[in-house]
Amino acid sequence: MIVKPPQKFGNTLGSLKLTTVSRTGLLGLAILLSLVDLVAINRLNLSELFTLHLLVIIAIANSLNQKKQEIFGESDVFSICLGGTMITLILLRSQMPLGYHPHLSLFVFGIGLALIATGRKHIFNYYKELIALAMLALNPIFHRLLIASNWQVLTAQTSTLILNFFE
Repeated sequence: MIVKPPQKFGNTLGSLKLTTVSRTGLLGLAILLSLVDLVAINRLNLSELFTLHLLVIIAIANSLNQKKQEIFGESDVFSICLGGTMITLILLRSQMPLGYHPHLSLFVFGIGLALIATGRKHIFNYYKELIALAMLALNPIFHRLLIASNWQVLTAQTSTLILNFFE
């Protein structure tokens, strides 16, 4: 009988073992995180943001349902730990009265879930969902830009330009 010598654990992240995450566990975690986000927004009395988050969650769930065969893959231990840490930090912040950022939390939850599901190499399988969550995270910036710009003057100048062009 030939006995192989034990292999040394490498220092690189590439030597970490690939693991497959349970679909049921990941689905349960996604539902739990969505509910935590909606409850935290409801606690802050932001009804318009509650509706917007609910619509984005439904749209992302529909998008993931359409491509349910390709959304799960193998993830490495580093990606699972990084995704879990991101989710844990946002969950801890949600317990503080003023520490919860409703615009950013759902985006971080999405990145954490994508890292857990497929790892850092295949996170771009979720690019549509992450773009939707990034737009939700950038909503306050877009809102401030729209308020800062004077739309009445801009609309009047554009219509004058178009009318002068067609004369």
